[in-house]
Amino acid sequence: MFNEIEKERFNNRVCVREVRVSAERFVSSLMTESAAEVDIVVPDSDYQSMKNLYDRLCQYAVMHGEDLQELFQTDSYQYMSCFVHDIEAFKKEFEKEEELKPLFNHDKGDTAEFLISFPEKNIQS
Repeated sequence: MFNEIEKERFNNRVCVREVRVSAERFVSSLMTESAAEVDIVVPDSDYQSMKNLYDRLCQYAVMHGEDLQELFQTDSYQYMSCFVHDIEAFKKEFEKEEELKPLFNHDKGDTAEFLISFPEKNIQS
């Protein structure tokens, strides 16, 4: 669960309509890599089912995510990421969501953890 500083940072992030979820697998005893990734973007039309899924993922991250940190960036964003170690609980909550099916059916070995990442701010070139 996030501490108070992490909750404040999470609630004040710049981009609030996108989340990236990845299923991570061990490549060594100390290192993981992404086995599958899914980006959930709530369109401007505010498509309700996508917004509901986005809201549920945000709530889940705040309640069950651990170790909030900046782990990677793209050309446009730095991402705040948290880890979800309880694989079975995450599956139980989200495996019926069509948009997230690739996370549970990647055929690249056992999932070690899920990584939930939120774009935090634009990166200036």
